[in-house]
Amino acid sequence: MAALALHEEALTEFQQLGERYFEVVAFRYIGILKLKQGDISGGVTALQESLILAQEMDSKFEIAVALYWTGEGAKYLGRCASAVHLYWAAKGVFISIGAWSRKEDEADFENDLAPCRAALSEAEFAAAVEKGHAMTIEQAIDYALKFSASG
Repeated sequence: MAALALHEEALTEFQQLGERYFEVVAFRYIGILKLKQGDISGGVTALQESLILAQEMDSKFEIAVALYWTGEGAKYLGRCASAVHLYWAAKGVFISIGAWSRKEDEADFENDLAPCRAALSEAEFAAAVEKGHAMTIEQAIDYALKFSASG
C-alpha cells in the first residue's frame, strides 16, 4: 500500500514538473502494483496511460513493458488468448530494440505463459502465439488500448 501511495505522489510531482518520461514510469509502476493488489481494472487503466505516453514519446522499451504487463492483467482475468497476444507482441518489441536476453528473459517468459498454455487447447495457444507474434507495434498498442478489464 505504501509503495502505491509513493508512486502516486511521484506521478503528481512528475506531472507538475513536466517530466514526461518519469510520468510513463510512474504510471507503469502504479499499474503493476494495482495488478498485484488485485485491482485489475485500475492496473490496466494505469498501464494504458503509461502506454499512451510512451507511444507519444516513441519509447519502445516503455511500450513493450506496458504491453507485457497488460498481458499480465489479461492473464489475471483468465483471458489467456489476450494475454498470449500481448506477451508475444511485447516480446517482439523487446527483441527489436535489443532488450531481450535469450537466457533470463526466455525463462521468465515461459513461466508467465505456462498458465495460459495449460488453459488453452494446443490449437488455441498456437493461434494466440501466431496472432501476437504477427502484430506490428501499432497493432499491439491499439489492441492493448482497447483491452478492457471489464470484458
